[in-house]
Amino acid sequence: MHYPLRLRLPIIILITASLRCLGHSVTAVQGSEFSLHAKVHEAIAGGPVIIEVIYHYTGKERVEIRIPGEVPTLYAEAKIPSHWEEQGSRGYLLLGPEKCVKSLQPGEQWSEFMYLHRDYSNITAGREHIAFTWEVRSSGRNEKVIACPTIILELDILPAKTKHLVAMRDRVERIFTQPNLSEDQRTFVANHIVGTHHPELEPLAWMMLEAPDGGYPVYRLADFVYRSTKFPEQATDRLVKLACGPKWETTRDLFRFWRYHRPGTSTEAQRLLHLYPVTITTEQIRPIQFATRIWTNVMAYLIFPTQHDAGDEKRLLARVRDLNIALPGVEFVKLLRRLDDETFEEREKASAELEATGERVEEQLRRCLSQNLSAEAARRVRAVLDKLKDAKQPQDCIDTLAYLKNLDTPEAQKVLEALAEGTAKTWLRKEAQAILAEKKKRSSP
Repeated sequence: MHYPLRLRLPIIILITASLRCLGHSVTAVQGSEFSLHAKVHEAIAGGPVIIEVIYHYTGKERVEIRIPGEVPTLYAEAKIPSHWEEQGSRGYLLLGPEKCVKSLQPGEQWSEFMYLHRDYSNITAGREHIAFTWEVRSSGRNEKVIACPTIILELDILPAKTKHLVAMRDRVERIFTQPNLSEDQRTFVANHIVGTHHPELEPLAWMMLEAPDGGYPVYRLADFVYRSTKFPEQATDRLVKLACGPKWETTRDLFRFWRYHRPGTSTEAQRLLHLYPVTITTEQIRPIQFATRIWTNVMAYLIFPTQHDAGDEKRLLARVRDLNIALPGVEFVKLLRRLDDETFEEREKASAELEATGERVEEQLRRCLSQNLSAEAARRVRAVLDKLKDAKQPQDCIDTLAYLKNLDTPEAQKVLEALAEGTAKTWLRKEAQAILAEKKKRSSP
């Protein structure tokens, strides 16, 4: 008997909870007080195969049980068809102290999603049976198996035909377009395509990668795009443009992906150098843009060093040194004068640019307060100094330094040495000097 997958009506055969499980006797709590149910959300050959497993405690008293590690869900173990090939392990993580304990109230119910296509390959079309077992363990030192409910789920896995994939894509798009999705909802959406290789699902990947507010697994989505796209050059161009965009989290994760999965390739590096040439100088862009672009250039240099010639390297390191050098006097005076401009818009821009320049102008700003400034200019200088005092280091800077700290290459050493130079007493310069000292200590016998 087939059930229509689109109506999400799986056939579930509930097996009575066993009084013995894996050789353990059941004590303290009757097994019938714990039950499992399951619901099929998607089942297509090659993935996705998404099952919602629902746990239910029907006892009359509160009970404490162990959970697998520090995760909030209680993983059931799935016994899958023999021809599916395991790609990972979902073994129990019953380690640690009492923090791995969950207290259950009478009637409590909760669920977890199992994305089986992420754990198994060779998922073919047809009718299959999957057994789910929940080994319930007591808390405390004398840990025991107190129940072992099991269900067998019969499901029809649809062939990976375009009509099925497009229909599934439309369902996921409707969820994606809902406002204010939670982190769990974003994970649910992304896991419909992560682990699959269907080109029909590529539009979903781009919707998530290019989402204005982010929040999706860039690393895994990039992997899906490279494996599934029919147009690799266009996909590369699009990913590089994302890496050069304003969302640093996307930039960071794409460079991380390229480091481990695209070693030696020149395509991404050529596109990056075209969009963000290292020949650009501080004078050609506003300071408010400079700090963001420099870390993109640095990451490109670190990940694709062979694609940067001697001239590229020289210009990049010069720009890195500029981060810890006070603004040239002429440039600083121009910014200072703009603080007293006739138009409010221009005064706001000048304040923003001074703030974006960061610590390297702090000493200059303090000194100029002793000069004969207008009331408006003096007020804005003090406001910028207050913001600099409380400002946090930008995330792109912090992430790049963390990357440099654990990267032992000649290019990383050159960048750190350039950052350690300069005249301004900045946090960035001190941090680079500390990393160099730590590396030197690490390498000494």
